[in-house]
Amino acid sequence: MKILVINQHSNNFGDDAAGVAMSQQIRKKFPEASIEYIYHSFKEVSPIPFHDSKTKHHTDLLLFKKDIPDALKYLCSRAFGFNPLKKGTLNKNVKLIKEADAVIVSPCGANIGIYQDWIFLLRVLIAVLEGKKPIFHLNTIGKSKNVLFNFIAKYVLKRSKLYVRENKSKLELNSWGLKPEHGVDTAFSLKEDPELINVQFSDSEDKSYIAFIPTRFDNWHVHYRNNSIDTKLMDTIIPEIVKVAKTNNLGIKIIPHLTGSLDESDFLKTYKDEFIKQGLDKNEISVVKEVKTLFDYEQVIKHAKFAVSMRYHGVIFAIKKMVPFLSLSYENKMSEACTYSGMLDYEIKISEANSDDVARKLDGLLKNDSVIRESLASRLNVLKKLSSLPIQGLYLESLFKDKK
Repeated sequence: MKILVINQHSNNFGDDAAGVAMSQQIRKKFPEASIEYIYHSFKEVSPIPFHDSKTKHHTDLLLFKKDIPDALKYLCSRAFGFNPLKKGTLNKNVKLIKEADAVIVSPCGANIGIYQDWIFLLRVLIAVLEGKKPIFHLNTIGKSKNVLFNFIAKYVLKRSKLYVRENKSKLELNSWGLKPEHGVDTAFSLKEDPELINVQFSDSEDKSYIAFIPTRFDNWHVHYRNNSIDTKLMDTIIPEIVKVAKTNNLGIKIIPHLTGSLDESDFLKTYKDEFIKQGLDKNEISVVKEVKTLFDYEQVIKHAKFAVSMRYHGVIFAIKKMVPFLSLSYENKMSEACTYSGMLDYEIKISEANSDDVARKLDGLLKNDSVIRESLASRLNVLKKLSSLPIQGLYLESLFKDKK
C-alpha cells in the first residue's frame, strides 16, 4: 500500500508533533506500507523526525508563484483531456498523487479557512481531480473571505473524507452541507522517542520553573497583523509572571517553537531581556537552546511547575503531560482545547488580556496544582482515542477492501 501525505508543514515543533504522531499511527496500522511526504511550501523545509526504510520525504517538491503557469496548464488539461506537463515540480507532485493508494492531508491549521492558502488548496484539488478521496487528518477547516477560494474549497471538501479538530469547523462545514467527523489534535497520540531527547532534568530542577512559550502576531496573523498586540501582551503578562516567579522562587524557561528557516532566536531574546528589565534575576531565566526536537519541547513542558503558552501546541503538550497551564489564546482552536481539557478558567483571549486577569489566573494555577493535574489525567485516554480517528477509519476501510 502506498500512502501519500500532502501539505506536511515543517520548521514548527507543533506541526512536527502532529505529523510524527500521525506517522506513528500509520506505521502501527500499516507496518508494510510505504509512506511518502510532500511538504508545504516555505523557502526551505526540514523533514519531520520520522524515518524508516519504507518512508520517503520529498522536501524538493515545493510549489511557489513560479509554478502558477504549470498549475493553469494542468487545470486546462483536466478540462480538455490532454496532459501538457511532462516535467517540472508540479508534474512530480501529480505523479506521486496518481501513484498513491491513499492521500492524507497532513494535520495543520486553517490553510483552508482564514489563512486562504492557494498552494495548499491546489494540491488537494489535484488529488481530487486525479480520482483520489483525500483524508483530512484532524485539521482546522473553515471559510475564507475570498468567494472563489471558498467555491473551490467546497468542491474539494465535498469529495474528501473530513476529520476536524474543532467543533467550530464542524459547524461551519455543516452549513456547507458537509458532515465531518470531530476529533481532537493529532499530537495527543504522540509517543516519545528517547533517542531524540536532548534536554535532561535533575530532581532538584523538576517543577522549579515556569515554561513560557511566546510568539509574535503582528507580523503574520491575519487577525492581529500590524495592530501592536505584541507590545500590549509584553506589557501585560511579563510583570505578572515576574511577580509569581520571584514570590515562589521559580525560574523561567523560554521554549523555542520555530526552527530552521523560521528560527526566532532574536525574538526570544527580546522576551528574555524584557523579563530581566522587569526585575527577574538574569540567572533565573533562559532560552532553552537544548530544544532541538519536538520531543525536547515536550520534555521542558513536562517538567515545569506550570506553562504559559501563546502557542496552540504548547497548550496541547501541557494537557498531554498533565501540566497546569495558562493559555493566551489567539484562535478558536486554543479555546476549544481549553474547553475539552476542563481548563477554560485558565484561558485569556489575547485581545482581552489585562494584568489583573493574568495575576488571578496564575495564582489559581499554583493553588490548584494537584486538582488540575488529576483532572487532566482523567481525560487523556479519551483524547488519545479521538486523535487517532482518521487512521482507524482508513484501517477499517482497508479491511473491507482486502475481503473484496
